[in-house]
This record gives sequence, C-alpha cells and structure tokens, in this order.
Amino acid sequence: MKRSPRILVALEAVSQRVKAVKILEEQGFGVLQAEDLAAFDAAKVDADAVLIDVDFAGGAVADWLLLWPVPVVLVANSDENPRRLANLYADEASSFVLRDVEDRWYGHIPPLLHKAIAIRESLDRRNSNIIRAESSYQNLLRVIPDIVYVLDGDGCFTYLNDAVTQLGWKPAELVGRHFAEIVHPDDFPEVSRILVLNRCHGQITGPESAPKLFDERRTGDRRTKDLVVRLRHKYHCEWTTKRVDSWGEVAALGVNLPEFQSQGIGTVGVIRDISERRQNEREMRLKLESKDLHIKEIHHRAKNN
Repeated sequence: MKRSPRILVALEAVSQRVKAVKILEEQGFGVLQAEDLAAFDAAKVDADAVLIDVDFAGGAVADWLLLWPVPVVLVANSDENPRRLANLYADEASSFVLRDVEDRWYGHIPPLLHKAIAIRESLDRRNSNIIRAESSYQNLLRVIPDIVYVLDGDGCFTYLNDAVTQLGWKPAELVGRHFAEIVHPDDFPEVSRILVLNRCHGQITGPESAPKLFDERRTGDRRTKDLVVRLRHKYHCEWTTKRVDSWGEVAALGVNLPEFQSQGIGTVGVIRDISERRQNEREMRLKLESKDLHIKEIHHRAKNN
C-alpha cells in the first residue's frame, strides 16, 4: 500500500501553521512541522514536499531550496517582489501561493502540493529512464573495439571510449586536447578542417571529391567516410615509412552539441584499426612484385636462349 506523502510545514506564524497542518491532515497528508531552522534541518530528510514561508528563518532557507531535489510550495505576501518569487520557484515541480485577507489561500495548498509531488515523480521516472538509457549506451561504447570520439568546435576531444587504450592513452588524458595529439604530423594538414577548407575555398566539389576531414562538420553524402590516417601511440615518437604505430580508417559527421553551444557544431567519429589489413596488403603487394620480377627474369632468360 502506498504511503501518504509527507509534507514539511515551515510557516513562521503559529496560527497559520496550525491551520495549514489541520487542512493537510484532513486531506490525508502526513505532516512534519518546523518552527525554526534547526527543526527544519532535522525534518527535511523525511519530507516529500515542503510548504514554507518565503521569509522563513530570515529567507535563508528559501534561497537554497532550489538546490534541494524536493518540490516546494512557497507562501508569500501579496506585495512580494515578483522577480524574487520567480527566482525562488524556478524548479518546474514547485509553485507558490499568495496570502489574501480572506484566507482563501489555504484552500489552494493541497492541490498545489499534489501537483508538485506528481510532477516530481514524473520527472524522477523520466530521469531514471534517461540514466538507464545512458548506462546502456555507455556499456555499448565500452565493448566496441573501434575508437569512438567526440570533438568540440575547436577540434578538441570531449569524449573517447575505452578503445583508445589500444594507442596507450587513457580517455581522460586526451579529453580537452586537440585531435592532432594522435594523428601523424604529415597527415594532419590533409585532415584538419581549418587547413583543408582554406585550400578548397572557392572550389566546387561534389560528394565524390569532397575533402575528408577528421574534424568533420558535414552530414549527408559529403560527410567523411573511408579516411585513412596514421595514428600515434602515446609512447612512440617514431614517424617513418617503416615504423607506423597504427593505421586508422575514420568515419565522421557533424553534430550539434548542446553542451558546447559556444563552440558551434562538433564532430562524432569512429576510428577502425586497419593496421593488420594494411600489413596484409603490403605483404601481398611484395609477393606480387616478387612474382612479377621472377616472371620477368624467366621471360628474359627464355628470350636470350
């Protein structure tokens, strides 16, 4: 059986507190009372909602109630500053009621509290679903063998999954750093948006000849696909033809990142390690070259004979 909601009543005037408590108990609410700040602090942990004077304890409580995850119904005088009142009940589950000389405001308390609690429960369920979805999403990213990354508008990493540990980096070590940290310095001018697009300024390119960018901002057919770059291992500094830490095939597209509004459009990308494939292709190419050379040598000897 569901228990009755518990309301913490913090009204300074004893007569108002007594009357409000009586009305709430008649409506089936459980009631906790606080006549001062110490009593309020002791009782707040058990409350599902709060009915409180705007100026309770000199206004000190109302100012920090915004940080408390419990809905609040504020009681204010009719001459209360509207701007201050709006700031105090900014939480979408909270509301306010103004005292009137006929004391009709008491009748508004129960429905306001019912509404505040219902909204808070709805928000909690929605947040719980979001948290579960994010948890599933994060778990999925953890098991993906490809490197998944997010860049802000400046080309700096804001997220990397655990697959980046293949290059010796921990995700936290790269967050906030530019993507150039993991790209071969010779490849960087060919995949950096700010450099490539400056060279392409004024040119008309279709989807087939559109430049491929590590920090892609486009979507649709022109977004980056099949871009191959050389990647740097954290502890390796050699950049030679024979010594390449890793080859990555990049697919990326532009996305709006609400948490980075000042940075404009960001990038979401996936890097697939194709080092083994490149090595196999290289070995196959060497074998073919060796075979061609052998055939030419046989042909040359046959011709001479």
